[in-house]
Amino acid sequence: MIIASIDLMNGKAVQLKQGKEKMLEDNNPLKLAEEFNRYGETAVIDLDAAMGKGDNLDIIKKIFKKAECRIGGGLRSIDKAKEMISLGARKVIIGSKAFENDKINKKFLKALKKEISKERIIVAIDALNEEIVTKGWKHKTGISLYKAAETLQGFASEYLFTCVEREGRELILK
Repeated sequence: MIIASIDLMNGKAVQLKQGKEKMLEDNNPLKLAEEFNRYGETAVIDLDAAMGKGDNLDIIKKIFKKAECRIGGGLRSIDKAKEMISLGARKVIIGSKAFENDKINKKFLKALKKEISKERIIVAIDALNEEIVTKGWKHKTGISLYKAAETLQGFASEYLFTCVEREGRELILK
């Protein structure tokens, strides 16, 4: 399944190449959300929150009123995940918190599952050369993406997979 995505940075929708270089920028993420909503749920990723540089909560609240969304970026507590659900997110996307201390954080995921149910949890599996990376794709965990995918089955209803070495780059389909 392909899900449209809006990555937010400083209140704007952006596309970053490999998490670094800005390739695209759109000043109206609300309009994008309305357009993408025609095709089903949209993934909204708060890059500022993910990188510990603030958040885009004001624009996210507005997007929730315009479109059906799943939300990720900086969700590092059960309370924050529950808040996003209460504001209108259909599902939450858990990234770095799922892989703390270079291990799969089963304790957190088990507690989250108990609070909001497995059906509302998506784990972001961000991999660089088949290794899970966290903290804005800057930290290598040593965890194989295949081991992660297998281990996480009991904790999430879906995965959001990012192949970091290809993110934001031109893709040629044959």
